[in-house]
Amino acid sequence: MSAYPGLPPAILLEGRPHRIEVRVAPVRHTQVIHVNGALWVLLSGTERRSPEAVLETWLRERARAVIYRRLADLAGRHGFRYRRVFIRDQRTRWGSCSNRGNLSFNFRLIMAPPEVLDYVILHELVHLREPNHSARFWAALARLCPDYRERRRWLRRSERQLMDALGRR
Repeated sequence: MSAYPGLPPAILLEGRPHRIEVRVAPVRHTQVIHVNGALWVLLSGTERRSPEAVLETWLRERARAVIYRRLADLAGRHGFRYRRVFIRDQRTRWGSCSNRGNLSFNFRLIMAPPEVLDYVILHELVHLREPNHSARFWAALARLCPDYRERRRWLRRSERQLMDALGRR
């Protein structure tokens, strides 16, 4: 069984399409394996979660690891300090920055190309210094990410695809 009811036949992962394959397998623990342009959801015989829930958990974990790594790199490179980081499933936002210096990112960013993820991270980091969308904010962002407009356009064009990829609970 390759196409599973309730899951799309493919999703983007880091900007590249990946087939989704679901199998009940002789594995001790349910797992997702990323190999050759496919995401294999291998369900143990005792798994109670749906394949959609298993895949979403895996994507959230991957997003957390990738976002934390990119955030630390970009913040360190450009001299930003932040407090806490949250990975969420916001319905209308890709990221946010609180007035306390906490940053939140949508786990679905793991589906976007790496340069788009970097744009969102830089966008939120700049908010640590410019807490609005003033001309100063956009100028600061342009210094760090000269092609931010192109990356922003990709995100706007692809928003529905990313938001709807796993459905909404």
